[in-house]
Amino acid sequence: MVAVHEEPGASAETKLTSRELEVIRHMASGATAREIGAALHISPRTVESHVFNAYRKLGVHSRVQLVRLLIEQDLLGEPTPDRSGVEHS
Repeated sequence: MVAVHEEPGASAETKLTSRELEVIRHMASGATAREIGAALHISPRTVESHVFNAYRKLGVHSRVQLVRLLIEQDLLGEPTPDRSGVEHS
């Protein structure tokens, strides 16, 4: 298991911008960068930039670690529909 490095007492919510959280929530539902970009009216490259910035800010190295951290901190919010239209909880 890979350790996640973050400052004691600092939550992901205080470290990430609202847009970064929004992108990660879509990503956690299974959407691709292209699908997220279309939904948020940004380019897929911008989506990837937001994900990379979140990695850096939270000290994680994969999407799995990123999503796991947000789940542990109860920051994923309401489920978002994935690309099939089925909601995940």
